[in-house]
Order: sequence, then C-alpha cells, then structure tokens
Amino acid sequence: MSESLIYLAFAVVVVLPMLPGLLEILFRKDDGALPIDESYMRDPRYLGKSLREKVRALAGKATVGVRMQFLGRRREYARVVSGIELPNDSRYEDVLLSRGAVVAGNGVTLLDVYAEDKVAIGANARLRTLAADGEASIGGGVRLQRWADAECNLTVGPDGNLGQSASSAQRLTVGSNVRFRRLFGRPVVIGSSSSVSALPPVGAPERVAMIACGGRNHVVSAHDVTEGETLDGDVIASGTVHVGAKATLKGSIKSGGDIAIGPGARVLGNLVARGSVLIDRGAVVFGHVFAEERVTLQPGAVVGTAALPKTAYGGRSMRLAVGSCIFGWVITEGDGETFVADA
Repeated sequence: MSESLIYLAFAVVVVLPMLPGLLEILFRKDDGALPIDESYMRDPRYLGKSLREKVRALAGKATVGVRMQFLGRRREYARVVSGIELPNDSRYEDVLLSRGAVVAGNGVTLLDVYAEDKVAIGANARLRTLAADGEASIGGGVRLQRWADAECNLTVGPDGNLGQSASSAQRLTVGSNVRFRRLFGRPVVIGSSSSVSALPPVGAPERVAMIACGGRNHVVSAHDVTEGETLDGDVIASGTVHVGAKATLKGSIKSGGDIAIGPGARVLGNLVARGSVLIDRGAVVFGHVFAEERVTLQPGAVVGTAALPKTAYGGRSMRLAVGSCIFGWVITEGDGETFVADA
C-alpha cells in the first residue's frame, strides 16, 4: 500500500467519527433548548387513573358474566359483572370488573377489583389492587399487595398493610397500626374523621412562605424559637432547630440536624432536615416537610391546608399518630406506620 493511501485511511478513521459534530458546529441545526415541561407534576393517583383508562372500554364492551383474557396477560382472566356480593372467606380467582357495587365479607381473597360504584370489603381481606369510582371501605387487617385508589372517600381499618400506595380524590382515612409507603388524600386522616374534626380550625397563614420568605435569615449552628415567640424569616442551622410551644415562625427551616416543632406552634414555610422532624401535638406546618431520616406527627398535628396541599417525606421512616392530618402526599422510602400515641 502506498504512503498516500495510508495517510488517507488514517484521515478517514480520525475525521469520519467527528463529521456529525463538525457539521452541527457549522450549520447549527439543533442549537435550541430542550423542550421541558416545567409545570409537570407527578400524579399521586396515576396507578388508579391508568387502570381505569384501560378497563373502562373493556368492561363497556364485554358481555356480563363472560370470562375473558385480561389486558393480554397470560393466565389472567377477567369477568364483568353488573354488581356482586361475596360471602365471608370466599375466593375470587378472576379480575373483577363491576358496573355496580362490590360488597365482600370478611376474609375474602381477591385479585384486581374495579368498580364503577362503591366498594365495601370486610376485615382480613387479601387483594392485589382496588380501583373504585365511588366510595370505598376496607376493614381491619387488610393485606394489599400493590395499591388502592378511590374517586370518593377511601376508608381503611386498623392493623393492615397498604402495599405500595393508597390514594383518594377526597378523604383518605387510615386506622391505627397500619403499614404503608405512600398515601394521598385531601386530606389524609389518621384514626377517624371524628378525631380530626374535633381539632380547632387551622386558619389561613398570614402569608405562605416557600423556600425564601423575604424576611431576615437567621443562620446559626443551632436555634430555639422560644415558647410563644414570633419570628419573621428563615432559620438555617447546621444543628438542631426547636420551635417552642405556641411559637410562630413566618418562614422556613433548613437544618443539618433535627427539627422539633413544639405543641401548638405554627410554621408558615417548609421544613427540611438532614436528620428527623417531629411535629408535636396541635402544631401546624403550612409548607412541605422533608427529612432524610424520620418524620413523626403527633395527635393534632397538621401539614398543609385544603387549599394548599403539601408533601410530607421521610426518607427512612414515617410515623403518623391517630388524630394527625396531612393535606396532600405522604411518602417514605422505608417503613411507614400509623400508631396510637401515649396519653
């Protein structure tokens, strides 16, 4: 091979991979910004809504009582019913698509359930998923493998496990000693509606603080907002921050340690902690709550408002006492549980 051919081959090997980049530099056909929808927000009820879109057309076309393959899944079948009542300890092997109400007794075992009406399931039930267009209730001791979602109120009894998520377009009520990972409701009520309705009205904050509140920033190694004090601004601390009983913070807290909100205190902004967050009895946080470790809400504690739902996130765990209330989304990557607090 001649020397000129060797140089030509070398030039082709080096230049050819760079040619698309060189052409882009010269002609700039793709120099615009990437299209990003900045208003996008993950829907906490995505699973329920997605299943409804898939099965509504299927249920509408199918003949009542006919058994058919379910969404192309192998060895899984669905049956459309006009409505159904299942006795205690019964087992339904097919996916249940109901045009009417679903009423099931105690100890039933179900696969997936979708109802265009209300759903009432007794205690100690076992099921994979539940989607209800009406109100839904599940008795105590439920073992939910995946998720449950309701277009109206959803009530879950005590001593159960809610799998990956439980959500409602309206009120989600969860009993004591229930395990969970994600909850969503407007609001999420722990215990019973009566335990939260007895709380004094939260009222609207003077102003809702987000990341920065426009007031003074208090940058410290640790900080205490004393009992009954009103502080205007954000608190940023490398250590623990404590807001005393009946104190008011018109700002947000960012802590490299723990955050403790005392009984009856009010925080208009967000809570962000490297450690854990404790929101004591009767305290109200109008912003989001994020903790890398644990978030604990004592009886009467409230996060968010009906008009401004928020997120409470505990990286390692989340403990919600009977009588606490969250307007919005509750998330943990670890263990979530509801509990009865000591008197």
